[in-house]
Amino acid sequence: FNGNWKSTDRYPDAMAKTAAFECYSRLASLDASELGAERDAFDHGSGIPFLRFAPDALEAFVTWRGELEARVRSDDLSPHFAAHLAKYRGLIPRLALVYHLASGRSGSVPLEACVAALSWAEYLEAHAARAYASVDRIKTSGAEAILARIRKGALQDGFTARDVYRPERSGLKDRDTVTAALALLVDYDWLQAKRIKTGGRPTEVFSINPAALQ
Repeated sequence: FNGNWKSTDRYPDAMAKTAAFECYSRLASLDASELGAERDAFDHGSGIPFLRFAPDALEAFVTWRGELEARVRSDDLSPHFAAHLAKYRGLIPRLALVYHLASGRSGSVPLEACVAALSWAEYLEAHAARAYASVDRIKTSGAEAILARIRKGALQDGFTARDVYRPERSGLKDRDTVTAALALLVDYDWLQAKRIKTGGRPTEVFSINPAALQ
């Protein structure tokens, strides 16, 4: 940005608009049999039709998935972000199929469509990473605030989330943040959570790892 802004009012690209609506109309009226789609044999021809990856596209997908599976099983990602990326196993084939069909093609899904899907997923992951990093920073800040209170003696063994939550305290201003921060401390073994029956709704209490006092 150069600091200058100018309002611009112009007509939409008519050709692009027409092409988009024609694509939507074509996709809405697709005939699976004309696309060369297969159906599972055990469904006796009545199952959901599907297309396969072409051999080179399948090879690219399998290679990418191997790298994905290694990432989501490592300790380099937060559990929530890893769970998010795990959903890309199904996202990539779906995006590749949409690209393939939107291009007006039939038959096996080619390498071009697979590469386009992988590129789009890379773009989506970059945005997701920023969103999850923001959430992780909030949880980490809350966890640090709780540890600080523990070390000051303000929280003792058997404390509850209600003991932690205080609207006026930085990092502990809302219940969702406190809940997420406590879960993070439990994940890292700074705390141990236990549910106690009280005759009504169970109460969750937290025991403190002595290492947290250091």
